[in-house]
Amino acid sequence: RDLPPEHRVALMALHAMAGASFNQGSLTDADKYSAELLKLQRRALGDDHPDTISTIHDRGAALSNLRRYAEAVAILRQGLEAALRVHGAAHLGVARIQMRLLEALHGNNQVADADQLLATVLDTARKAGGIMAQNAWELVSVQSAWLQRQKRTDEAVGLLRDWTDVLRRSNSDSRTLGSCLYRLGDALAALGNHAEAESALLEALAQREKTPDDYRRFQVQRDLGLVLQAQDKFEEAEKHLVSSYRGLRESEKQLHISSRRSIFESLDALIALHQRWNRVEQVAIWRAELTAFEKHAATQRGYWTTLNSRGFALRSAKRFEETLALRTLVVADQTAQLGREHATTLQTLEYLGFDYLLASQPNRAEEIFREVLRAREKLGPDDWTRFATMRLLGQALLRQERFTEAEPLLVDARDGLFVRQDKIPANLRAHLPTVLTVGAQLYERWGKPDQAAEWRKKLDAFNAGQPSAAAKP
Repeated sequence: RDLPPEHRVALMALHAMAGASFNQGSLTDADKYSAELLKLQRRALGDDHPDTISTIHDRGAALSNLRRYAEAVAILRQGLEAALRVHGAAHLGVARIQMRLLEALHGNNQVADADQLLATVLDTARKAGGIMAQNAWELVSVQSAWLQRQKRTDEAVGLLRDWTDVLRRSNSDSRTLGSCLYRLGDALAALGNHAEAESALLEALAQREKTPDDYRRFQVQRDLGLVLQAQDKFEEAEKHLVSSYRGLRESEKQLHISSRRSIFESLDALIALHQRWNRVEQVAIWRAELTAFEKHAATQRGYWTTLNSRGFALRSAKRFEETLALRTLVVADQTAQLGREHATTLQTLEYLGFDYLLASQPNRAEEIFREVLRAREKLGPDDWTRFATMRLLGQALLRQERFTEAEPLLVDARDGLFVRQDKIPANLRAHLPTVLTVGAQLYERWGKPDQAAEWRKKLDAFNAGQPSAAAKP
């Protein structure tokens, strides 16, 4: 359709903002911009326009990332119907929407619907072969990852082996076949079948090397190095891991946000290799390389989400000294680039405070949470995040057994969060049961079982799907 100039400009601007927000990990902003973009496209272009269908895919992905799976399922079903009308079943755009729909169905615990969708698509693709078999790989990839998360890795291996054969019979392109072999190798490694994993990953690497501009071949080399290390093939492992790291660094500007962690993973793998190989000098060299890269990455906005995710992984592994050093680095650079009271900096400061709490340094955590709370009281006293920070401060005081100071903070945090629960994003609603849990812990440690029982009762009511009952004083 011919669009007025102002509509074209608005569409281009919203598309750019939605894409930039998603690539920077700002999922809430990506959701907001994609919703506005879709509304305008539907009005100006219609539901069956290819651009509208593409935005439905992106919006479904944003909703799933925010764990708003029911909404994602509804909009992706609409998009799939439109895509089938416009493109036909063999179009890649259809497969992309089917992939997102499968993810959303799993997230929404609609397992039977997910299985039906997968069975229908794969059965059709097997019979048709060619481009349909290649496109169906998108769904096989999602399903195999889901099976592994469900601890059903043997089923994932069976599915991936089956689809590898389908792709070979269909003369699939090297990228798709390489991707399937790569996932098969990783699944076999997870089962401890290292020899078979090595074979699959070597073939995956051979396929990926047919497209030398594709940085994902270096990710294959990293995983191949890990499999070789597990078999004590240290020299071969070192060759692939060094090549992986160097290749990823050279391709750094091309890496998608979800792939930037691969550089850290290659460095971690090199350090682990030389530790197992008892090469102390090499361990020191690669540790210094890791530290230098962390400092470099912290100055790049595009790496902040990756670095915070790395901090969570280090925290889970109880490597608190590394966690604290990394998070402090990110806070320093965010402060320099954005300011101390910017929302992004405050969020990372909260992560740092919780790192200190888990590292058994509640005094330091308290200092950070008080700073964040002061900023939130000034910038948005009615925002739900202020009450989430109150809970964290109350938790830090609880750890120090300063019960009388913690109590009013936790009561206010509970009341403030529940009054504003509709404003809390779906992926962050864990703040609601958490504040009830911490409140119960306060009274249990304080020796007040009756009050503890009241908070536990509210928690049970929330978990039973009665948030209004949980919020009553």
